[in-house]
Amino acid sequence: MHYRIILLLLFVNISLAYTQSIDFHNAVQPIVIKHCTPCHSKKGAAPFVLETYSQVASKAKMIASVTSTRYMPPWKANPAYRHFANERLLSNEEIATITKWVNTGMPEGRIVLQKANNLTHNSAKEKPDLILKMPTSIKILGDNKQHYFCYKIPFTIDVAKPVRAIAFVPGNRKRVHHASYQIVETTPKANIYSLPHYFEYNTAENNIDDMRGYNFLNLTDSNETEAPRLVFHTGWLPGTSRHVYPPGVGFTMPVKGVLLIRNLHYAAAPLEEEDQSEVHIYYAKTPIKRVLEFAAFKPKNVSNVIPKDSVVSYRLALRMGSDMSLLGINPHMHKLGTYFKAFAITPSKDTIRLIEILNWDFNWQEFYRFQHPIFIPKGSYINAEARYDNTERNINNPNRPPKDILFEYGNMDDDREEMMRLIFLYLPYQKGDESIDLCGF
Repeated sequence: MHYRIILLLLFVNISLAYTQSIDFHNAVQPIVIKHCTPCHSKKGAAPFVLETYSQVASKAKMIASVTSTRYMPPWKANPAYRHFANERLLSNEEIATITKWVNTGMPEGRIVLQKANNLTHNSAKEKPDLILKMPTSIKILGDNKQHYFCYKIPFTIDVAKPVRAIAFVPGNRKRVHHASYQIVETTPKANIYSLPHYFEYNTAENNIDDMRGYNFLNLTDSNETEAPRLVFHTGWLPGTSRHVYPPGVGFTMPVKGVLLIRNLHYAAAPLEEEDQSEVHIYYAKTPIKRVLEFAAFKPKNVSNVIPKDSVVSYRLALRMGSDMSLLGINPHMHKLGTYFKAFAITPSKDTIRLIEILNWDFNWQEFYRFQHPIFIPKGSYINAEARYDNTERNINNPNRPPKDILFEYGNMDDDREEMMRLIFLYLPYQKGDESIDLCGF
């Protein structure tokens, strides 16, 4: 009898140890797919792929290290100030799970089909309905200078389509730094497939001028007077998630038009390279009832120089003329930026926290999506502060020793100029918007 009890206890202990063990497929892979794979995929922003057991196991010790220190996944918005729907922050439990898995020999475990099927939700594995790719590649000079282009990608489709998500996919991830792009509907007479496909800014004949750019790319009518209709506008920066919208919200893809990349920025490098970027379009199953709108704000009446060896702040204040449902927010600065904060003061003197970034990173930015639309009533004041460090203490300062930097001057050079932008993705307010879930996709 005594031996039977011992064997029974031993069996129970082994069973408990088994049930408490952490393996890849049951415990670790869901964390990786949710927080890592959106960037660590074949067409993601990260330098290597994390989709399979072997790929993750080969980097396991490094993953445990960078997650335990919260260096990865990168997330710049202060969670103590505001949480977001597309937040990439690991919980303490998730970090402990990864650490324990690595310390116990990285067991693979068995694939659970139900879980495996659910892992594709909101991941890079979803296939786009339409891919708009540059017809020809751009040659980027290796002259250690930054380059800016305007590029048109023409398209025609059989029938107008509702769009629920869109993603910019850079072809050359080392050189593409950011892109501001639009969907525009062209006039019937516009020869959208004619050359040229692009031009570079800062040349004598092609300064930044909307109508001149439209005419240069043959997007106007035969008299060069009627401009194309803007359908949608957004942007991409390193770290940006794909833009996804709730049911009934988005834009409608016209039958004929172009995807116009208005500001395609390539970083400086010593060797000539090429790029052939693309944009992925995801159709909605139901018509678009509310078109997402885009607004960009900047400070006015401020000094146009950030003096060397100084730390300065710029502030933005503006009054909202109508009720707004704020879906997303994007702050923007260049390399001297260190801190950004934005909030709203309502007519009843309530403060609405929008975003705070304690340690600005020019090389990792985001279009932050709120968990629910934020109601900004008419008459509210939007306030923002941006701080710039033009001293040698700023390790991101491109100039050694520091020198005077222009502010909002228009040179299109991140090393010679600074800027401050606060970008809103929003809808005109409707009653009940506050209850819309922006987390479930």
